[in-house]
Amino acid sequence: MEGLGKKITLIVIAVAALTFAGVRACRVTANQVTVANELVGDGFCLACRTNVQFVHPKGEEPPHKCPACNERAVYRWYYCSECHRRFIPRMEKDIEGTLRPVRPTYCAACGCENVGPYYEGFVEVPPIEDVEPPPSQ
Repeated sequence: MEGLGKKITLIVIAVAALTFAGVRACRVTANQVTVANELVGDGFCLACRTNVQFVHPKGEEPPHKCPACNERAVYRWYYCSECHRRFIPRMEKDIEGTLRPVRPTYCAACGCENVGPYYEGFVEVPPIEDVEPPPSQ
Protein backbone atom coordinates (compact mmCIF):
# COMPACT_ATOMS: atom_id res chain seq x y z
CA MET A 1 0.00 0.00 0.00
CA GLU A 2 2.84 2.34 0.85
CA GLY A 3 4.20 2.16 -2.73
CA LEU A 4 0.74 2.88 -4.18
CA GLY A 5 0.42 6.02 -1.99
CA LYS A 6 3.78 7.32 -3.24
CA LYS A 7 2.79 6.71 -6.88
CA ILE A 8 -0.53 8.54 -6.44
CA THR A 9 1.24 11.46 -4.74
CA LEU A 10 3.78 11.67 -7.59
CA ILE A 11 1.00 11.54 -10.19
CA VAL A 12 -0.92 14.33 -8.42
CA ILE A 13 2.23 16.48 -8.25
CA ALA A 14 3.01 15.81 -11.94
CA VAL A 15 -0.55 16.71 -13.03
CA ALA A 16 -0.45 19.91 -10.94
CA ALA A 17 2.92 20.89 -12.44
CA LEU A 18 1.74 20.24 -16.01
CA THR A 19 -1.48 22.18 -15.39
CA PHE A 20 0.49 25.12 -14.00
CA ALA A 21 2.87 25.05 -16.98
CA GLY A 22 -0.04 24.86 -19.43
CA VAL A 23 -1.86 27.80 -17.85
CA ARG A 24 1.36 29.82 -17.85
CA ALA A 25 2.02 29.02 -21.52
CA CYS A 26 -1.54 30.00 -22.48
CA ARG A 27 -1.21 33.34 -20.73
CA VAL A 28 2.08 34.12 -22.50
CA THR A 29 0.61 33.09 -25.87
CA ALA A 30 -2.54 35.16 -25.30
CA ASN A 31 -0.46 38.27 -24.60
CA GLN A 32 1.45 37.83 -27.86
CA VAL A 33 -1.57 37.66 -30.18
CA THR A 34 -1.47 40.20 -32.99
CA VAL A 35 -4.51 41.50 -34.80
CA ALA A 36 -4.37 42.20 -38.52
CA ASN A 37 -4.59 45.91 -39.25
CA GLU A 38 -5.18 45.38 -42.96
CA LEU A 39 -7.76 43.32 -44.83
CA VAL A 40 -7.73 41.87 -48.35
CA GLY A 41 -10.77 41.92 -50.59
CA ASP A 42 -11.96 41.09 -54.09
CA GLY A 43 -13.47 44.14 -55.74
CA PHE A 44 -14.11 46.18 -58.82
CA CYS A 45 -12.69 49.60 -59.64
CA LEU A 46 -15.37 51.89 -61.05
CA ALA A 47 -12.68 54.27 -62.41
CA CYS A 48 -10.63 51.86 -64.55
CA ARG A 49 -13.39 49.19 -64.76
CA THR A 50 -11.05 46.41 -63.57
CA ASN A 51 -11.44 43.43 -61.24
CA VAL A 52 -8.86 43.83 -58.50
CA GLN A 53 -7.71 42.28 -55.28
CA PHE A 54 -7.14 45.17 -52.89
CA VAL A 55 -5.76 45.76 -49.40
CA HIS A 56 -7.32 48.30 -47.07
CA PRO A 57 -6.94 49.33 -43.43
CA LYS A 58 -9.35 47.62 -41.05
CA GLY A 59 -12.44 49.81 -40.60
CA GLU A 60 -11.90 51.87 -43.77
CA GLU A 61 -15.19 52.63 -45.54
CA PRO A 62 -15.37 52.26 -49.34
CA PRO A 63 -14.32 53.40 -51.82
CA HIS A 64 -10.87 51.85 -51.47
CA LYS A 65 -7.70 52.69 -53.39
CA CYS A 66 -7.26 50.79 -56.64
CA PRO A 67 -3.89 49.02 -57.02
CA ALA A 68 -4.15 49.41 -60.82
CA CYS A 69 -4.99 53.12 -61.26
CA ASN A 70 -4.52 54.53 -57.71
CA GLU A 71 -8.01 56.08 -57.70
CA ARG A 72 -10.27 55.66 -54.66
CA ALA A 73 -12.95 53.86 -56.64
CA VAL A 74 -12.80 50.19 -55.55
CA TYR A 75 -15.88 48.53 -54.10
CA ARG A 76 -16.07 44.99 -52.74
CA TRP A 77 -17.84 42.30 -54.72
CA TYR A 78 -20.88 40.78 -52.99
CA TYR A 79 -22.30 37.31 -53.60
CA CYS A 80 -25.94 36.21 -53.74
CA SER A 81 -26.57 32.76 -52.26
CA GLU A 82 -29.86 32.47 -54.17
CA CYS A 83 -28.93 33.23 -57.79
CA HIS A 84 -25.14 32.69 -57.39
CA ARG A 85 -24.11 35.97 -58.98
CA ARG A 86 -21.42 38.44 -57.95
CA PHE A 87 -22.42 42.08 -57.85
CA ILE A 88 -21.44 45.52 -56.62
CA PRO A 89 -24.15 46.86 -54.27
CA ARG A 90 -26.41 49.72 -55.34
CA MET A 91 -24.73 53.09 -54.67
CA GLU A 92 -25.84 56.52 -53.55
CA LYS A 93 -23.78 59.66 -53.12
CA ASP A 94 -23.24 60.87 -49.58
CA ILE A 95 -23.25 64.55 -48.53
CA GLU A 96 -19.68 64.98 -49.84
CA GLY A 97 -20.56 63.41 -53.21
CA THR A 98 -18.75 60.10 -52.58
CA LEU A 99 -20.50 56.94 -53.79
CA ARG A 100 -21.36 54.66 -50.86
CA PRO A 101 -23.11 51.26 -50.86
CA VAL A 102 -26.77 51.47 -49.84
CA ARG A 103 -27.70 49.55 -46.68
CA PRO A 104 -29.30 47.06 -46.40
CA THR A 105 -27.72 45.33 -49.36
CA TYR A 106 -29.89 43.41 -51.84
CA CYS A 107 -28.81 41.36 -54.84
CA ALA A 108 -28.57 43.53 -57.95
CA ALA A 109 -29.85 40.63 -60.09
CA CYS A 110 -32.72 39.00 -58.18
CA GLY A 111 -33.40 41.39 -55.28
CA CYS A 112 -32.72 38.72 -52.64
CA GLU A 113 -31.32 39.79 -49.28
CA ASN A 114 -29.38 36.54 -48.74
CA VAL A 115 -26.11 38.24 -49.72
CA GLY A 116 -22.70 38.93 -48.24
CA PRO A 117 -19.17 39.99 -49.15
CA TYR A 118 -17.59 37.71 -51.74
CA TYR A 119 -14.47 35.76 -50.75
CA GLU A 120 -13.05 33.56 -53.50
CA GLY A 121 -12.97 29.93 -52.45
CA PHE A 122 -15.41 30.43 -49.56
CA VAL A 123 -18.70 29.92 -51.38
CA GLU A 124 -20.37 26.56 -52.01
CA VAL A 125 -21.33 27.38 -55.59
CA PRO A 126 -18.94 29.55 -57.62
CA PRO A 127 -20.51 32.66 -59.18
CA ILE A 128 -22.23 31.88 -62.47
CA GLU A 129 -21.64 35.45 -63.69
CA ASP A 130 -21.02 39.03 -62.60
CA VAL A 131 -23.82 41.56 -62.70
CA GLU A 132 -22.78 44.66 -64.65
CA PRO A 133 -21.22 47.06 -62.08
CA PRO A 134 -22.77 50.50 -61.70
CA PRO A 135 -21.35 53.55 -63.52
CA SER A 136 -18.69 55.61 -61.75
CA GLN A 137 -20.81 58.77 -61.37
